Amino acid sequence: MGWRIKPQRLLVLIALVAILWLPHAVMGQNLTAPATASPTVWYFNITNTSATNVVKPATRIMGVGWGLFAALAVASALLVVSLALSAHDLAGLVYFACALAMALVVVVLVSLPRAAVGSTLQPAPAVSDTTFYPRAILMSLLACGFAAGLAGVFVCYVLKPVGSRTLNMAAEVLARRMQHMQALILNRPHALNALNLNMVYEESDITKTILLTAVEGSRAFCAGGDIKALLNVKSSKPEDIATAVKFMQQEYQLNHLIGTLSKPFISVLNGITMGGGAGLSVHAPFRIATEKTIFAMPETAIGLFPDVGGSFFLPRLDGELGTFLGLTGHRLFGQEVWMAGIATHFVPSERLPMLLDRLANLETSDLHVVDSAINEFVAESPTVDDWHSWSLGRVTESINRCFSHQTLEAIVSSLENEGTEWSANTLQTLQKMSPTSLKVTLEQLRRGRQEDFATCFRMEYRMVQESLQSKDFFEGVTAALVEKRTPVWNPDWAHMDSLKQSEIEKRFFTLREKFPESLSLITPRLEFGNDRSFFEYPHKTLSGLPTDRDVLGILTKFGGNSERVVEFFNRSWGTYAAGLLGKENRSARLPATSFLSEGSGRTRPGLTEKVLSILARNSGGKL
Repeated sequence: MGWRIKPQRLLVLIALVAILWLPHAVMGQNLTAPATASPTVWYFNITNTSATNVVKPATRIMGVGWGLFAALAVASALLVVSLALSAHDLAGLVYFACALAMALVVVVLVSLPRAAVGSTLQPAPAVSDTTFYPRAILMSLLACGFAAGLAGVFVCYVLKPVGSRTLNMAAEVLARRMQHMQALILNRPHALNALNLNMVYEESDITKTILLTAVEGSRAFCAGGDIKALLNVKSSKPEDIATAVKFMQQEYQLNHLIGTLSKPFISVLNGITMGGGAGLSVHAPFRIATEKTIFAMPETAIGLFPDVGGSFFLPRLDGELGTFLGLTGHRLFGQEVWMAGIATHFVPSERLPMLLDRLANLETSDLHVVDSAINEFVAESPTVDDWHSWSLGRVTESINRCFSHQTLEAIVSSLENEGTEWSANTLQTLQKMSPTSLKVTLEQLRRGRQEDFATCFRMEYRMVQESLQSKDFFEGVTAALVEKRTPVWNPDWAHMDSLKQSEIEKRFFTLREKFPESLSLITPRLEFGNDRSFFEYPHKTLSGLPTDRDVLGILTKFGGNSERVVEFFNRSWGTYAAGLLGKENRSARLPATSFLSEGSGRTRPGLTEKVLSILARNSGGKL
């Protein structure tokens, strides 16, 4: 850890101490005990009876100032020590100890002028030794306490941490080294760990694995980006728009980094995971859900679209499940997050401490070893019947039938024709969303299904430049997050037909030849920390489960023989498909589908049951 002194703040601190202390040193008033003073009066009366009427009010005011400053100082000291201990920050403790030593020296040196005028701790003639020495001891202890507080202020206010945020009072990501694992802890529970720029973190090069989780006791893993902070773009000033776009730019860069890291990245979704929280988790090779997990992509409700890589991961879920989730913002709870393919493992939250200890003790970055370690703590796998009966399993065919269309109008018509309680509720949900956002999102997901990982983020970067300046974005955020009312969309649902597909493509998906004045300060092209990309997650066959497309493709290959399909997946699933990963500038050479012939031969929890449920649904309920 590096630290750097802020000279201006050091001068402010010195000036504050001087202002509060020097008048006392000159007047020699506040520690002189009168002959008739009782110990109680001596301890708490900061003026003596011989002080003039001018000196008494001044010293009282300075006494109050000292009291407030001392309270702040001690609170700062306690904060520094507690943060340093909780973060295992040895360097922070060392700096505090050094600052404490310096503060003690300062207290002693500043006391010398007062001793010179005979007013420091000199007992009055009538004060006995038995009264004086306890006073002296008490005042010494108070001086040490003040010195500790002064050291706390020095560390918190004057020192600036470089490369670490563990002692920053506004720390939003806490970094903890847990043996061989680097744990990154999201620390904004008051804001449901809403993502912002300070939470962007770089890959550690000294640990075997990286784990991302929320601070203990938080209801959320990450409930999305700090969207209200982006409302400044309403000013239309290029600098405000550039700030907002830069936020999204750095968020997308972080999402891409998580998906292309060379070492295991583990996200623990133990709470609300929405929007930006999805970007911090869904691209990682290991995504752990618990019974407390709530997952959703609710962007269409605020005039936006499911970004943070939603154009890549949503179309690669089962059937049209990703289209349904992206358009409706439907919430998944607990084990449903795993069954939908969002999470790779489902672990009861009570087992998390043991799991983290197990991961911290791993001395390897081998993805297969990490996967096996997590599998030791997963819950019992659902049965084939459970796969059919979970909340979206019951309506899988309806989702695929209604959300497979290429236009929003066709999806709405299909839902109306479905004639079920589910379709009526789904239609009612859609009609609360921005029609513009729904049309943009549908086009985004259809394009994303054909694009590689890096290209999807660049597409979203182009889209967000337009979205952040749209009327529906301002209206959606203001209505939902500020004024708590129903938004008024433009166009509304009654005039949805006025928004043509050609207009959507031109505004949100066509690359600009020239940027308008409002976007003159943004970075034109989204660049990443590496040039890796893929059309399918390389870790999909290692830590995930096959989709219906995977199963039905193998079923066709084996001529409809279900037994051979089950045997094939148990034999061929379970390994990292490194061949899927390649260079972005050579995306034309990247394989477009997963390798399904190089498995580990070890089945994984839920694999057989899911394959059987897909085969049963395809055959009308019979195998």
